[in-house]
Amino acid sequence: MAVVCRGKLSWAQPITGRDEETVLSELPGLLISAELEGVPVDFTVIRLSHECADLEPALARHFQKSVLPLAENASTAGALDLLPPSWLHEANRRQRGEKLKQNLLRAAVAYLVLVAGAFVFLAWHKKRVLNTQNEAAALEPKYAVINQQRARWSIFAPAVEKDRYAVEVLHQLWKNWQADDKVQFTDF
Repeated sequence: MAVVCRGKLSWAQPITGRDEETVLSELPGLLISAELEGVPVDFTVIRLSHECADLEPALARHFQKSVLPLAENASTAGALDLLPPSWLHEANRRQRGEKLKQNLLRAAVAYLVLVAGAFVFLAWHKKRVLNTQNEAAALEPKYAVINQQRARWSIFAPAVEKDRYAVEVLHQLWKNWQADDKVQFTDF
């Protein structure tokens, strides 16, 4: 049962049954509780839904007014708003909350995918580094021989390489010149 004033729902209350006896027994109590809440109960129009058409004669006798069917076309549905504004506000708030939850969930999934991708990349990169280190360790005995040869060549480099030969000669002359005062350079 609902009381509508100027197209807005003023008061609504469920009735436990739809049979004539239950409705007529609960109706006076519901009207008194509506009047106590400040809702006018002197109805100008009484409308009844099509599902409850069997109650029309009983309600017409009780209210001593004609009972009209509740129109179900689009023009009446737009003019008759049975939801209180607070319910509409609450429904909108819940819908926004659900949308926010979905957006946050999507963002969290995207973040987790990004973090998982970063871990996969780091694991792949670490595996490549370990493979390279294992290859270097396997080739180290071969390079040990090459390193020994390089060390021997670096010992003989001043005598063999012409760029370093002149520097080595000057170094030997400098050492001998400081040790003996009689050594003199005439031309180089």
